[in-house]
Amino acid sequence: AGARVHVCHVSSARSAELINRYKSWGTAVTAETTPHYLILNEDIFQQCPERAIVTPALRTNQDNKILWQALEEGVIDTIVSDHFLGALPDPSRKRPAPKDSEPGMAGLEMSMPLVYDRGVREGKLSLRRFIGSIATKPAEIIGMGDRKGKIKVGMDADLVFFNPNKEWKVTNLGSDSRISTLPYENWSLHGFVERTIVRGKTIWDGKSITCDPGWGIYVPAFLKDNHYLENERCQ
Repeated sequence: AGARVHVCHVSSARSAELINRYKSWGTAVTAETTPHYLILNEDIFQQCPERAIVTPALRTNQDNKILWQALEEGVIDTIVSDHFLGALPDPSRKRPAPKDSEPGMAGLEMSMPLVYDRGVREGKLSLRRFIGSIATKPAEIIGMGDRKGKIKVGMDADLVFFNPNKEWKVTNLGSDSRISTLPYENWSLHGFVERTIVRGKTIWDGKSITCDPGWGIYVPAFLKDNHYLENERCQ
């Protein structure tokens, strides 16, 4: 039909194989995966099953290897975080059983450190693809490549200050942090987001959120001839 296709949450080697096949045919298909599908597999259920409930489910170590390769080769275009709207855990209550756990991993605050440490530092992902998959390509796919995803005059001043050499132990990052729900808690990683800037204003100083609620604004996608295409707009 000529429509674009975007495949979310690629978790298996078989999915990557099919995406690669369609791309080779010239199909307008793009794809994304998350850090947990690159790094975690079914073995994690032995350690913290209540924190490993996601859909699609975690696969095998072999799937991890193929997904890293697919990301490096551009078969998988971007890295994203999972969605997770569940309540933060109550420290006074015991951990829920796996069957009572809400599915999802709140991976936004961990995406860059995880992919850098387990991908770039271990030689599975080039620095070029790291930057492309986490910044440049996502902006292009959703039609914001003319405003976001690059450091360039005229682009939005949305910046991340990332220290690749800082080693840290994964613990909660402020009162809004979801790290206590994740299987990565207490891991040691290299790479830390020390500051983030949105439209020229610091909103994260490495310890806490520093902007007032409402600083974020809606940005329509797919600007063409100075008009936003309402029928292709992304939320």
